[in-house]
Amino acid sequence: MNLVILGLGNPGVDYEHSRHNVGHWFVNHFVKHQKASFHASPSYQICSFPFAEGKLTLAKSVNYMNQNGQGIKKLLNTFLSKKGEFVIVHDELDLPIGRVKLSHGKSAAGHNGVTSVLEQLNFSPLRLRIGIGATRHPNLSSSEFVLSRFSNEEQLCLNSLSSNLIHSFRLLLTRGLSFALNFTNSHPLNKPTLL
Repeated sequence: MNLVILGLGNPGVDYEHSRHNVGHWFVNHFVKHQKASFHASPSYQICSFPFAEGKLTLAKSVNYMNQNGQGIKKLLNTFLSKKGEFVIVHDELDLPIGRVKLSHGKSAAGHNGVTSVLEQLNFSPLRLRIGIGATRHPNLSSSEFVLSRFSNEEQLCLNSLSSNLIHSFRLLLTRGLSFALNFTNSHPLNKPTLL
């Protein structure tokens, strides 16, 4: 089975550590975990490698968030087989730090990156929504908040999730969607178990 994971975010060092770029954070961490590296393509940076009895392709757009869907059809036609799955990883304003949800069939709910992708497709893909903090300072607008940086404590909490999130995709490839949903959506996340 093939799996394509698109981490949403904005390019450049100014946005690298912002809450809105948690999709990029995840694919960057996954690639580093596999001791692999990205290569450039017209619309995306891409990394592919064997993973859990299948093939995994990780991607992040070289365009700004509201254009993250640009080139997605070509990407999927190139890397996604009929026996494959496409997953978007992005920040979720309505979930607190430390919570994640794997879901499908949902609307973009005002997320510009998700909207950009959905506008290019005729289906609603799986989405891994990573909580970036449901509460914010009253003087910050939503747009200002998502572009703010995580505190050191929040970043440590986020980093502690990474191995479990990688395991979620291992389950998706080896056990199927039901197992992946049950593992990922539990809180607190269970420790990964050997297959």
